[in-house]
Amino acid sequence: MMNDKVREQRSDWLTNFCRTIGFITSFCALLCMMAFATSLFHDTVENQNNAAQTPKAIVPWEKFAHNASERVLRLAGVCSSIIIILTETEWERFLQFFAFMDYWIARGTFQIVIAALTQHAAHADGESDLAKSVSLYRNVASLCLAGCGAFYILSGVVCIGAMRRARRRREMERVKMLQDLQDVEAQLNDAERRRIELQSLLGPEGK
Repeated sequence: MMNDKVREQRSDWLTNFCRTIGFITSFCALLCMMAFATSLFHDTVENQNNAAQTPKAIVPWEKFAHNASERVLRLAGVCSSIIIILTETEWERFLQFFAFMDYWIARGTFQIVIAALTQHAAHADGESDLAKSVSLYRNVASLCLAGCGAFYILSGVVCIGAMRRARRRREMERVKMLQDLQDVEAQLNDAERRRIELQSLLGPEGK
């Protein structure tokens, strides 16, 4: 009995700790998404200004291809940041489609890749306030997300990720058993109510 209580306290401590790390990681991924989105917005504004100043200018193919690839990378960065945020919610249906994110070493590696992509692609040229904001988001978000990724890799090596998965599966099994118990109790209540109704219809002869 005492060992079960100690084990439950350790599991609760692990759950709270993992939720805290997940919240920090989600916040870092949100910063990365803001950096990508802001750089996309800045790029769009700059292109519109350049087009307004020189409407008949012909853009070289190399520059056009470079700008297109930068936009694709930034869109991919926004989508990847959303994937990281959804992963930290531990939504079971989402993790079924991205099963590799349930393993902390793979999750940490993915986060480090997105951090590097943020440092590379989420940038804005110029000295405007918007460009400075993009630079600030990029530096802070990439460093924080890389740190979270390194933590996940280290935790996966020491099997904290496996402990967390086992704990979450037990919680899901417990919730499912409680739901099954409620369904059985509801069926028993319905059966008892039906029995009483039938007895009242049959009258004294049915007793």
